[in-house]
Amino acid sequence: MAFAPRAEQWVGTLGALVGLGGIWNAAAVPPSRSIGFALFGVLLAVVLACGWRAVPRRLLILAAVGFTVAVASWLGGIAAVVEWLPGAGLLRDGQKWVILAVPAYVSAAGGLTPRLAAAACAFAVLQVPDAPAALSPLTPSVVDVPRIDARGRDILFVDRPTLLTRSDGIPVVDPATKVVNVVESGELRIGGHVVDEASTRWALAQSNPDDTALLASLGIGLVVHPDGTVVDTGAPAREPSVLGRILLLGWFAVPLVAWCGWVRRAGVECSP
Repeated sequence: MAFAPRAEQWVGTLGALVGLGGIWNAAAVPPSRSIGFALFGVLLAVVLACGWRAVPRRLLILAAVGFTVAVASWLGGIAAVVEWLPGAGLLRDGQKWVILAVPAYVSAAGGLTPRLAAAACAFAVLQVPDAPAALSPLTPSVVDVPRIDARGRDILFVDRPTLLTRSDGIPVVDPATKVVNVVESGELRIGGHVVDEASTRWALAQSNPDDTALLASLGIGLVVHPDGTVVDTGAPAREPSVLGRILLLGWFAVPLVAWCGWVRRAGVECSP
């Protein structure tokens, strides 16, 4: 199943999740995880369990939520929700939800005896002993970005792939999508199978790259052809939707509300 947690050598899927591993993309983890070192992640969880009394209840609940979503994804329960509920795609990549257990793990580590704490540190290192080597390729690199005066308008790149290949052979996401408003397909392929169809807008635009009237009606202001030719359709930049603005304000309000709650609680605890 696409994006479901993945079993690792000697520990299976559940053991991988307990060790905070099991990401669906095997190419994204150090090779040591595939030859049995994931076992040390399970041992780490066992040692940390000895300090569970030091974990606040709210962190235990948070960890339980994370593992519940991850296990549900493993068992196929999330797939039905994603197909039925709009926006539920955020629940995809089931393994990522075990990150909610990290605060509980850290808190549990604070409740260990010195000997158990030393064992926990050793197991944490041993579950990914080749992490430094695996991370060494993550160095800054220079990429070419199309120089286009978009002025906030949407741009259609005709027949341009989503993934590009650097000079060293490493595939990267098209950097243009990070700089300008690119009309993207949204299509997702896993193992050669399409699990998410391309958007109607993108498909229609790609099928009619020379129809400027149609492209303008789709809100596409500029068209960039493979030979570098740029065509201006005359369409202006699209205004942000009202819902988008509301969601943006909501995200800004979350830390403010959390801070106000913390201040109020601190004030209550400090009052005589």
